[in-house]
Amino acid sequence: MDTLVLDNCLITIDAMGCQAAIADKIIAKNADYLLAVKDNQSVLKAGIEATLSNLKPKPYQCPEIDFHQCEGSNRDRYEVRRCWTTQSLTQLANAEKWPSLKTIALVETERRHHGESVIERRYYISSDTLSALACSDSVRKHWSIENSLYWVLDIAFREDDCRVRSGNSAENLSRLRQFALNLLKQDKSTKMGLKNKRMKAAWSTDYLAQLIGIELPDL
Repeated sequence: MDTLVLDNCLITIDAMGCQAAIADKIIAKNADYLLAVKDNQSVLKAGIEATLSNLKPKPYQCPEIDFHQCEGSNRDRYEVRRCWTTQSLTQLANAEKWPSLKTIALVETERRHHGESVIERRYYISSDTLSALACSDSVRKHWSIENSLYWVLDIAFREDDCRVRSGNSAENLSRLRQFALNLLKQDKSTKMGLKNKRMKAAWSTDYLAQLIGIELPDL
């Protein structure tokens, strides 16, 4: 993160990154954070649940809660997404440990499939003053990027079939795959798919050099 330029960005991270030290670094980079809160921050999660326990937003209630809902369908699955946000932090223990904390949020997803309904709730904190609409959009974009990345890594790189587990090797290989994926996506010289680009890079030294931006010496 120390090498990234993050000015005026909203950084979304899943629960593993919900740490005050990471939030500090984001704020120091002149950016805002939107961090998922799970049981690894049980006290913080309980405070958000207590604050947003009344899920019927009214303009005169205290604390004031903003609400947004959107719906959509994909083939035979129907999904309803709801989001509640507030800037009231009075019920949060140790709220001061989170730098510039301004918003807490609850995002609820209801999925209906073949007559069955499954509801999932997720909790968030942010240093930005987010409306329910803005928070909902940011969370959805985060997961769309996350899901598409993992899908591509599995299909094009067969990441799920990799059995390397010892030490830091799995994490190192994951970073190398993501680095390679970025190089392949940036290449606009051919309309081939990612799998074919990988094969071409393996077969053609010239194409590989083009991808990584080096010039080969004349032999």
